[in-house]
This record gives sequence, C-alpha cells and structure tokens, in this order.
Amino acid sequence: MTPRALQSLVAIAEHGSLSRAAEVCHLTLSAVSMQMKALEAELGASLFDRTTRPPRLTPLGRAAAEEARALLAAERRLRDLCAGPGLAGEWRIGFIQTASVRILPGFLARAAAQAPRARFAVETGLSESFAQAVARGRLDAAVITRADPVPPGLRLVTLASEELVYALPPGAQRLAPAEAFARLRFLQFAPETGIGRLVAAHLAAAGLQPARRVVLDGIEAIMESVAGGLGFTALPAPDVARYAGPGVTMRPMRDPALTREVVLAVLAGSPAEREADRLAALMRG
Repeated sequence: MTPRALQSLVAIAEHGSLSRAAEVCHLTLSAVSMQMKALEAELGASLFDRTTRPPRLTPLGRAAAEEARALLAAERRLRDLCAGPGLAGEWRIGFIQTASVRILPGFLARAAAQAPRARFAVETGLSESFAQAVARGRLDAAVITRADPVPPGLRLVTLASEELVYALPPGAQRLAPAEAFARLRFLQFAPETGIGRLVAAHLAAAGLQPARRVVLDGIEAIMESVAGGLGFTALPAPDVARYAGPGVTMRPMRDPALTREVVLAVLAGSPAEREADRLAALMRG
C-alpha cells in the first residue's frame, strides 16, 4: 500500500473517474488502473463496481477513500513534524511551584509562537523528585531550584538568580530578624523543597531559631497569612512582591545574603540537552 496509490484513490473519489484522476496525478490511465487492482488485492476487497463503464467506486470504495485521505493527512503531519531543525515532538517538563506561576505561562506562549512543531506536557512538583525523574528518563527536563547535589549525569542551565527575603506583616517592619524570630510565628515554606532547604540551612548558619513555626506548602497561602498579621516568612523576592498585601515589608536576609538559582535540568547526552539552550531561552523570554 503506497502513498501514490492512496493519492490516486482519493483523486478518483474527488473527480469521479479513473481517467480524470490519472490527469490530476500526472499518470497514465493504465498506471492508475494497475494501482487500484494492486490495492484491492492487498486489501482483499473490491473497491470498484466494474459492471459499469467506466468503473465506479462502491460504497466500500468511497469509505476507503475517506480513510486514505486521513492517512495521507497524517503522513503530511508526520513529515512536517520531522522536517528541519528546532524543537519538535512532545516534551515532558516538570516545573516547581514557584516557577510554574512565573515562568510557565510565558514559556507556553512563546513556545506556541516560536516552536509550533513542539507540544509540552507539564506537571508541578518538588525539585528533588524532578531531578530524579530527569535522571531516570521519566521527564525530558525540569525547572528546579539548585539546592542540593543533583543525580550524576544532569546538566543544569541557569534561568534566574533570585534573592530570598523576609516578608514581615503590617506593623512589624522595624523588627530585626532576631526579634521577629523571638516574637512572631515563622511561616515556613515546605522544608522538603529547594527553597525550604536553602532557608533552613541559612537559619542554622545564622543561629536563628523560630520560637513558633508553622509549615505550609503554598506560597499564596503563606503570603495571605503574612498580610493578615499571622506571622512572617522567608521566600524569593519575586514571589513576595507578587503576593504581598498592603503593609507587608520585605527585608533582605543578611549574614550572608541568600539567593537561589532557578535552573533547567536535563540529562547529559539526551535530546533535551541538545535543545537545552533553546528551551532555556523560551523560559527566560
């Protein structure tokens, strides 16, 4: 079953005769006739009523022509998908929660315009599990926080470097960090995340121990709680700025200053590594 034979079958259905189809396909009538006989033999079915002159498609032949049209369209899509350089195919990418809010929408919009042959299946989760998923091949790439050593074989491409800050509730803007930890509830972002591990290591190095601690796994919920005067937190400055309500104050984390790197993780030697710079450019905008 060749594409040329399917093209001839579709042409016969569209133009009503073998002779007209032969003209459209730039073939001889005998060549089209031989194609149709070979196709019928391969399918084990009669597609033409040969009791008439000229032969006409049977109901089964007309249905077969419709299926042939769909097969030819699928072949064209396959050729278009595989033609030329650049991002193509279906990519499985993980995004940590904070990146999904700030990076994902722009990435998908730019990818639709600049990489139309690519499709993206995305999921959200934690840095550590995503790094393992990339190393094992379950994900093609992941946007994670560079916090702990990653599995061997991963390449990390920096997308952004972000300062982490304290977010103080209304009325607490003058408190020094040590006072805040002594007097206020510390709303800690999930400690198993990249941000959580960075903050925990920073507090331990600075000798800061919260008198009261509440662990939450949603940045929006944390910032709503800060705005409501329920405590203070430590988060990346862009997230604090995004969700800060009236009266919420940002204070740098000092001694030392704390930053986090948002990186794109890909497996070395994989197709994703070959496209890592292109993916990163779409994510940075």
